[in-house]
Amino acid sequence: MTEATSTSKGVSKVAVPKIYGAIAAIQAEVGNIPKNGVGPAAQGSYKFVANDDILAVISKLLVEHKVIVRPRIVDHQLVTREIGPNRSVALTVVTLETTYISTEDGSEFSVVTTAEGADNGDKGGRKAVTQAQKIANLLTFSIATGEPDPDALDV
Repeated sequence: MTEATSTSKGVSKVAVPKIYGAIAAIQAEVGNIPKNGVGPAAQGSYKFVANDDILAVISKLLVEHKVIVRPRIVDHQLVTREIGPNRSVALTVVTLETTYISTEDGSEFSVVTTAEGADNGDKGGRKAVTQAQKIANLLTFSIATGEPDPDALDV
């Protein structure tokens, strides 16, 4: 939805789609979201940014900046991964297209993410979609935790 417009001096300038301005505004306002989630003790009780914490912050900003979100599952696969001798885990792998749409001019910005959800029951798909949504929002809105990157630390 990029359109040329004219100015009073006869110079043409390109109109920027509203979705870009809305995403930039949300990026400027979102701030850090701390790692309030804690993983299972059996896996080291690692800290993580919970998807609900991300949504609690960005939902208000999306409304304020007139952006709606359209998620679409592009692909999903059910796979089994070996995790040790005679041990396997069921995984759902989901590719999710998340489209952010400006309600002002209909312009769109899409992000495609792939994520896994491990579950031997019926929750693998939901876990994978939630993780893909989380990744899309973290990347689109440049969300930081305000904490040191654990991958950057010498161990």
